[in-house]
Amino acid sequence: MKPCLEPGCGALSRGTRCPIHTRTHERTRRPAFSERYGPGWARRRQETIDAEPWCHNPRGCPHLDAGTPSNPLTADHLIPLARGGADSPLIPMCRRCNSAKGARNV
Repeated sequence: MKPCLEPGCGALSRGTRCPIHTRTHERTRRPAFSERYGPGWARRRQETIDAEPWCHNPRGCPHLDAGTPSNPLTADHLIPLARGGADSPLIPMCRRCNSAKGARNV
């Protein structure tokens, strides 16, 4: 048994946190990748790319290899996830443009 890692808690635990702090931590943690991007998202992503198979970078895509295996198309949220856009429409963008855009609005 080890002491709980939460400051000020002296309870003993089998893991890193006591049962009370484990429940609190589980409520506040970020969902796992598989919970955020499940089968529904994968279907929406593929439908978006199939409907319009080119990069939709509003500033214009400077990459000649968009849509190739070295720079595949991805589905980008119109409103970034970091700004609450989990249910926002998806737009196809090449991986390089999507990575360069980051969490900014399109």
